[in-house]
Amino acid sequence: MALSLRLLKNPEDAEELAQDVFLKAFENLSTFKGDAKFSSWLYTINYRLGLNILKKKKIDIAEYSEYEYQLPDSSENIMEKTIKMEKNNALKKAIDNLAPQDAYIIQLYYYEEMSIEEISKIVLMTETNVKTRLFRSRKQLQKHYSNN
Repeated sequence: MALSLRLLKNPEDAEELAQDVFLKAFENLSTFKGDAKFSSWLYTINYRLGLNILKKKKIDIAEYSEYEYQLPDSSENIMEKTIKMEKNNALKKAIDNLAPQDAYIIQLYYYEEMSIEEISKIVLMTETNVKTRLFRSRKQLQKHYSNN
């Protein structure tokens, strides 16, 4: 659901997309060839259905910003937790300013720890194009951090 939310930026739409993904996967399970990871196949379905929703709704990228990244909780003091929360909010805000496709790629690469090759298959781009988008997205995130 996190990837659905990252792409659509609306909790209700993301829940609906997540349900649609599992329904579509169940209906098309016989088409899964096994030449890639099952999770990559699900991400591909998620990405394509999510893009269809964005196209249908013509959603403005900055319209929603309710997604929260959760940092691991540990026995830290209040000051450390506050600093982490501030960094977390700054990261969320910076990622929310990216185009939905770029935010999705960032999510797959850094949070789902997928390879460039896997991501390129999911988003139907060349590996070079994925690397370029990651590079540009990192530059945008760096610029956002330097402005705040």
